[in-house]
Amino acid sequence: MRGPRPRLLLVVLVLACLVLALVDRGGTSSPLAALRRGADTVFGPVQRSVGGAVGAAGGALGDLPRIGSYRADRERLQRENDDLRRRLLEQEGLQAQGRELADLLALKDAGSWTTVLARVVGYGGFQPFDQTVTLDVGRADGVAEGQPVTAGRGLVGRTVRVGERTTVVALLSDPAFTVGARLNSAPRSFGLASGRGERTLGLRLVDLADAGALQTGAALVTAGSDTFVSGLPIGRITSVDATAGSSVRTAEVEPYVDLGSLDLVQVVTEGPRTTARVPVPPR
Repeated sequence: MRGPRPRLLLVVLVLACLVLALVDRGGTSSPLAALRRGADTVFGPVQRSVGGAVGAAGGALGDLPRIGSYRADRERLQRENDDLRRRLLEQEGLQAQGRELADLLALKDAGSWTTVLARVVGYGGFQPFDQTVTLDVGRADGVAEGQPVTAGRGLVGRTVRVGERTTVVALLSDPAFTVGARLNSAPRSFGLASGRGERTLGLRLVDLADAGALQTGAALVTAGSDTFVSGLPIGRITSVDATAGSSVRTAEVEPYVDLGSLDLVQVVTEGPRTTARVPVPPR
């Protein structure tokens, strides 16, 4: 009884399909045309969305082989960018060194001094000084103890320990450092400028024939001695003690040189045989 039923159902379904095919020939006058249009209205957007998603997925899958190439291009561009940045920094460093050398040569030529070019290779302390730098020159280069050291803008300090190839320099900002000084605009003035362990120096002037010369902005230079040649720029006056009636005038001085960022300097190994008639212009 159970055997013929599946076959009978199959025959009925086949006949039904044939009848529908004969009735609905795809025309607009077909009895099933309205039903077909309704089905298109309902399922058409879904079919298009599915088709679009499948197309996009296919495109993305098609781009998968290029991802490795994109990554390689990005890494190459990053390397080129890093290389350009490094070259730019090197160029800026060379330009800064060029300006330093030009300032050093201008100062040397203005004072007619014999100098040895050096580079600062270390900061530290050397008793009795707390603030010192080490240079990459020494006795083999003609350097001796007690010689002044300058940067392009002015005085840095003096040599206190000289080895065969290295030299220790006491900075003028050290509290144990003192240098004879005068006002650039008053050659007959004389005083002592001493370090304070910071960015300013203390100045005590005596024998000041022109009291009006000691004012804010005035340039201070070395007075000249066995250690310091005459006319080395030291700094500018930033404040003056206006105490009236005092035979000793005091002031504060800002060094021309930034002692915290030294690189190229020069050791003055020999001054001019005669005092320069024209003072070295402070820069």
